[in-house]
Amino acid sequence: MEHEAGFTSLRSDTERLAAELNLYAYDLEVVEDPFFATALNAEGEIQVADTVYKVTHSWVYQAPITHAARLNSIVLRGDDHVILTQKSEEILGVEAIAVGRPAELRSKRDAVDGGVKEHCIRYWTNEEDARRRLKGKAWMTHYPWYLWATVGIELEYEQKGWFGWSRRKTQGNVLSVDSYVDVEVKKIINKYEEEYTYGDSTWTVEFIEYETIHLNETYIKTKTSASEIRKVFWDDTLFSGVDEITGSIFTHFGIERPTDGSRECWVDITRTK
Repeated sequence: MEHEAGFTSLRSDTERLAAELNLYAYDLEVVEDPFFATALNAEGEIQVADTVYKVTHSWVYQAPITHAARLNSIVLRGDDHVILTQKSEEILGVEAIAVGRPAELRSKRDAVDGGVKEHCIRYWTNEEDARRRLKGKAWMTHYPWYLWATVGIELEYEQKGWFGWSRRKTQGNVLSVDSYVDVEVKKIINKYEEEYTYGDSTWTVEFIEYETIHLNETYIKTKTSASEIRKVFWDDTLFSGVDEITGSIFTHFGIERPTDGSRECWVDITRTK
């Protein structure tokens, strides 16, 4: 559908590249949130009003639409397809803000800039000969300028074909997730200024009011003959005002095939202040 509209998202372009290189899309992901990656174009860009934002692994850049072409020199991956994390050289008319890392996490991998993600993969046979696999993922993410913020999980059943791994619906397969979420979202709800005068001096002070939303729930879902289960626990996207996301997600992923048994794995992630 997106190709018919003349648009290729960062997510589908990453999947294409992974298939060409016979690599995991996970290892090529610049943005961990699949929904945000679908909103961005293949170059990691999105236009909002008269401003263009470019999202890389560790930095978000912004430029007025009149200077958007200056973002073209900023690339997402190197010639060897390794995700680039360093800041681009200074570009006139382009502003950059680093995406912060959480201080600690309870997972096997390092935090991803802008949030934390973890994934697990299980094959039905050994990895070299495998044609079927389970893939689970969980994430918490927010970006500078309050550009995007979500918390979610995803389970996929994939099969390997001529063009690499892809999601497949298979008759009789039973997909299941059991997830416990304990997350706090700190959101800006109001900004205002007050003017103070003392003698001949006058100054202005900015005040910010916050709202804290606590997500505490258990999510259990089963699907039959499906290719994926996806759940977003928090979805407050463009310019949401989210200032901070902290907490934990613990998820069990499972797929049972009627012909050759089941596979399961777990993902446990934590983001702290």
